[in-house]
Amino acid sequence: MTEDCYIIHIVSDNHQEAYRLFSILNDRGKTLSDGDLLRSYTLENLEYYEDHQKQVAEVWDRILGHTEVQIDEFLRAYYPSHQGKRAPRKDLAATYRATFFEYPRPLEKGKDSDADTIRDNLLTMQREAEAFFNIVEGDWPYPSPSVRQWDIVRLHRLIKVLKHTICIPLLLSAYNHLKEEDFADLVNLLERFSFRYITIVGVHAGGLGDLYNKQAKDIRDNPTGYNLGNFRYKLQELQESSARDSSFANALTDKLTYRTSSIRQIIRYFLSTIEDYYQWYFHGASGDPEPDKIRVFDLNSLTIEHIYPQNPAPGASDQVLEPYKHTVGNLSFWSEDENGKASNNAFAAKKHQYETSSVALNRELAKLTKWDISTLETRQSELLKMAQKIFTA
Repeated sequence: MTEDCYIIHIVSDNHQEAYRLFSILNDRGKTLSDGDLLRSYTLENLEYYEDHQKQVAEVWDRILGHTEVQIDEFLRAYYPSHQGKRAPRKDLAATYRATFFEYPRPLEKGKDSDADTIRDNLLTMQREAEAFFNIVEGDWPYPSPSVRQWDIVRLHRLIKVLKHTICIPLLLSAYNHLKEEDFADLVNLLERFSFRYITIVGVHAGGLGDLYNKQAKDIRDNPTGYNLGNFRYKLQELQESSARDSSFANALTDKLTYRTSSIRQIIRYFLSTIEDYYQWYFHGASGDPEPDKIRVFDLNSLTIEHIYPQNPAPGASDQVLEPYKHTVGNLSFWSEDENGKASNNAFAAKKHQYETSSVALNRELAKLTKWDISTLETRQSELLKMAQKIFTA
């Protein structure tokens, strides 16, 4: 450091010259992040407004207190949430300057209202950044929740389990302009639809992302008049064109096969969600899906149950069932407080455990007299029918 490095101090009394020099040097060395460039730009805007400048500097310090990747993710979510279209791949800082901070540099004295606007825009950005960094971790953004724990957990499942992050600009708009109950309803809708449309059927997300961004701007343009039902109708159109019941059922059969650890988490998600809506389905499944919100399952604590054993005892294997043991029709789960150690027992030996289980899917198994290929196929068909009713817009 002392032998091979030099510090050069350049002084200029011309702001345009100084900023041009700053930009040139930035291009020659380690590129500053878009957040750093915007910080420099807005502080320069406010040179003649010392109080505003101090407030904005503190705001930027809080926003930029995250990693460069996290900041970039936030800026790329904040832009479509406000503008209704994707952020540009290049020159993001320049786009932000033109969109949110199009003011002379620096502001002339006497432009107090413009200085207020710059400060207020940054305060809004900070507030939304705090919400963003919660949402992206699957954490409920409201500090004092007024909804049930079941609703709160759905956000974590949407973002961290299903990894459906293209909806974050829409969630930012909803967080800022809709009631918490409406935010929860939106998360629930997105979770069920994205599982069907993206996770299972595997439709390309581009068109869906564009729809989300447009909805995000619609919320900001008219928050009091926004109707979630209209959004649901648009999702139903996408579902009808690209993820019909037959396609969804076929893809479920193919994808929900007990293989890797990642797909096992999705199986836990699928079966526990079926359990959440079990009573609604068997009482007619009328209207929008209605979950039982009393109980919340911790996916990491659930044990997947092979009805026909994954590792049957010597001499107890069934050559007809053996090829189907990892299919969804042969799978259930044990809740956190239940002992699944008997999973490798024969069906008849497990019936008592099924009968006393707190999981309705298991108690239904206890009503069967035997477990063979016919009952497996019947159960799998029933699970697929339930899924078509539950995972829908």
